[in-house]
Amino acid sequence: GAAAALAAPAAPAPTVASEDDTSCVVCLDEASPRSHTFVPCGHFCVCATCADAIMLGDKLCPICRVPSQMVMRIRPA
Repeated sequence: GAAAALAAPAAPAPTVASEDDTSCVVCLDEASPRSHTFVPCGHFCVCATCADAIMLGDKLCPICRVPSQMVMRIRPA
């Protein structure tokens, strides 16, 4: 009916990074692969450039938004 026509469109499904996707979750640049993890939450999700920018800014993990004490390099940048 008319009510269905006025309903908001369905929200797109959330994007979930696959295990094969190694791009930074912030800049999404495949040339800047994930190299750093946040402490204490442990999310391994950003490149060196974005890790530095986040730690100079709000220090919040982009995945869970928990304040980070530091970032650790896991892989060579």
